[in-house]
Amino acid sequence: MVNPAAQLAAAQQGQQAAAAAAAGNNDYCALFVALIGETDNPQGVVNTSDGRVVRAFHRFTLVDQSGRGQDVAKGRRRDQGAVKISCARQDPNARNCHGYRKFVKKSLLEDPQRGLLVNDTIVIRYQIELVVSSGGALSRSTSKPPVPQIHVPPPNLGLDLASLLQSGLGSDVTFEVEGDAMEAHKIILQARSPVFRALLTGPMKEGHQSSIDIQDVRAPVFRALLYFAYTDSLPDDLQGPKLEVTMAQHLLAAADRFQLIRLRCICEQRLCETVEIDTVATTLALAEQNNARELKRVCLEFVSKHLQAVMASEGYHYMVQTCPQLQAELLQVIATAPPARSRAVHIVPHHQTGGQARAADESSTDGQLRRVRQRRE
Repeated sequence: MVNPAAQLAAAQQGQQAAAAAAAGNNDYCALFVALIGETDNPQGVVNTSDGRVVRAFHRFTLVDQSGRGQDVAKGRRRDQGAVKISCARQDPNARNCHGYRKFVKKSLLEDPQRGLLVNDTIVIRYQIELVVSSGGALSRSTSKPPVPQIHVPPPNLGLDLASLLQSGLGSDVTFEVEGDAMEAHKIILQARSPVFRALLTGPMKEGHQSSIDIQDVRAPVFRALLYFAYTDSLPDDLQGPKLEVTMAQHLLAAADRFQLIRLRCICEQRLCETVEIDTVATTLALAEQNNARELKRVCLEFVSKHLQAVMASEGYHYMVQTCPQLQAELLQVIATAPPARSRAVHIVPHHQTGGQARAADESSTDGQLRRVRQRRE
């Protein structure tokens, strides 16, 4: 708040006495502080960058060192303003002084019963109160104007492109998906997907046709994929928890096919959050087919912990038929997984089992040793 270059300095006792003598006040001791190095023509105030004014009010206390609490204090209230005296004669660099020419009588200061002067040492407690105000005659006219409050609207490029897709204005290609015609713009799709770029500009016949047939993709899935290609986000009814597992699975396959990496990651993240027994096997096969490594890891760990329940689901049979190599990987995960709890198996001696060697398994749920008869060769 206050100019950092400004320093508050107390005048030396000898200077105080000289100032008092010059004024004809030999019976008193003077006390003042000086603001040093402010400007050539200080005004006694400091202006902030936003046009406010900072004023200082002072209070001096001559401390009773005997501990009896007979301090001598002088100060000014805000409505009285600060006391200013000229001190340029004592210190040419000191301007805008605050204090008192008749602060305390010499006789009172030198009285040993008062405890104000002990071993030629005085203790002065100095308090300063800063008051910040706005406006007034002391405000500088060069203060910066307030920053204009202009509301900047959020970006709406995605909404504009979504409107362009929905209206079909200026479209130059039509996709036929399950009998549904979807109009689009080649230049946008070419910029968003290398697969679309090769499809629409390459030497294949699709690059010279205005209507392209898309196979092996459901119509709602391809429509959502086009929306993402235009806006870099999914429609509102497919965002967050609204994106169901089945749609996420289909979108993951379509995104991988057309190399929309961000869309594939969104679907992969959603499927990782919704792993469940009924769908984990089909999701695992999908992750294997579309190189979704993190999703595959999550599904393998889940299946290894719920293997019996997952094997009873329809999705498990689909996984075995489409990706039979996953069974070996699943067995490897189960084999390397840490055991849920330790099992201690003891062999019961031959003579205690009537000639038959038996094993005692301590993991039985009834707390008793379960004896397992060895299988005869």
